Amino acid sequence: MVTGKYDSGYAATLPVATLDALFAAGSRSSITHLAHIFPSFASMGLNPEVEGQPKSHYSSTVWGIINCFAHINVLEELDGPQIHSISNVLTLSANMHNLFDNLMLWFEEVPNTPNSYHICSSHLIYLGDVPNRLVTFTTKYR
Repeated sequence: MVTGKYDSGYAATLPVATLDALFAAGSRSSITHLAHIFPSFASMGLNPEVEGQPKSHYSSTVWGIINCFAHINVLEELDGPQIHSISNVLTLSANMHNLFDNLMLWFEEVPNTPNSYHICSSHLIYLGDVPNRLVTFTTKYR
């Protein structure tokens, strides 16, 4: 999604002629991972009404920050199995996933352009695999 590389497992299912054409056009493959935008440990099965529940204090802080900056009500939109919805996941190469999880890679909204984001990093060295620093997210599943 960020690097433009095809998942290696998917590439292995393609005919050789297709792979040859993709390679000739500059495409490459990589191991990819499913990355959660908002992690499941921050919301799965928590009940803020129950005092002393493990993770409640941490999660309520995370919920507050997300609601304040992203205007997302985690309890309504991402609780339970909804945390795995298509609107909360993206596919990243293993390296990009590691950077994203460690807050060394992030996305900043492009004003007035729906679903488009600048790819940002704590240092340009991490963006060597990123051919275009602007990405527009789309899905055929909505």
